[in-house]
Amino acid sequence: MFLGNRNYANYKMVSYGIVNGQYRNQCIMNETISKTGANVVSKEVGDVPEGALEELTSVAKTPFKDAFEEYCELRSRSNFYDLTLKTNRIESEKPLVRQAYDLLGPDRVRELKYHQANIKREIVKISHETMDTKIFMLIKDQFPQGVPIPCTEIKKKLKEAYKLLGSKQTPKATDLKQWYNVKKTTKRGDDGKLIACLAIVSAKYKVPKQNN
Repeated sequence: MFLGNRNYANYKMVSYGIVNGQYRNQCIMNETISKTGANVVSKEVGDVPEGALEELTSVAKTPFKDAFEEYCELRSRSNFYDLTLKTNRIESEKPLVRQAYDLLGPDRVRELKYHQANIKREIVKISHETMDTKIFMLIKDQFPQGVPIPCTEIKKKLKEAYKLLGSKQTPKATDLKQWYNVKKTTKRGDDGKLIACLAIVSAKYKVPKQNN
């Protein structure tokens, strides 16, 4: 048990070290935590469940749905151990879990059937103010840089983004110029014919800073 105004922040910092074996025994752990400024008033482990630290190593392999539901259950508790060790681990290895919980809420995530791509899209829709930014955030991981991208593929992905955001704009491959420096190029299809393409040279759009 740790008391003091700085304890929560300090405990958050050291909890990852606890999980990963940085503090190999109670003596080393107490000594290290004391250096952070926290007041160690008891050397007893307390009510940490037996085997709990071993459970934390499995978070990365846990399906998103299971990790999210466990996170929801943990956030509903008031136990200090639960709100630091396990939630820290989930947030570190599956950051989308916390984003979805904080920004969409459990009910909306369940409505989306825990589909991570759809969850990310919903977060983009509510997290940015301008349409240009929303579109950029939706497409920025879909187009590789420096390789020919068929104009038909560009239009298809832009159409999906426009539709998702409720835009009635007719997509054109050249719309990509709004967010990227591009150059015209071609590549041969499977049939040997040349296909009109654009290649991304660099991103030129800067996402506006959000007001907290």
